[in-house]
Amino acid sequence: MKEVNFELLAAKIKRNVRELNETRRAWLAAAFALSQSPLESLLASALARRDVLPDVQYRVEQYALDFAYAGISLGVEVDGWKFHKSRWLSDRRRDRKLLACGWRVIRFAGGGDLEGCGGR
Repeated sequence: MKEVNFELLAAKIKRNVRELNETRRAWLAAAFALSQSPLESLLASALARRDVLPDVQYRVEQYALDFAYAGISLGVEVDGWKFHKSRWLSDRRRDRKLLACGWRVIRFAGGGDLEGCGGR
């Protein structure tokens, strides 16, 4: 698994933020406040640049999704390798329970899956 370069990650986030309008900046500030990892912040900044603003830390039953598009019951989870490598099975059980509630979950793993988030 590829190690995360946090300096590069911070530079990508800053570049994304510079290109936002006021509404997206306000959403992003709230998303950063709720973010639980630098990788969530990176994905939030990429989503804001593309003007696809989900709810952040959205509750479904007893779970909090990193990002959610409630209108279409789509959750987006960002899995940092250090935290989630030992939780793979429990994350899959969680996904099955969310699916039973009518939610689909897309997961991005830290490193490779988010590699292009800072680009154009």
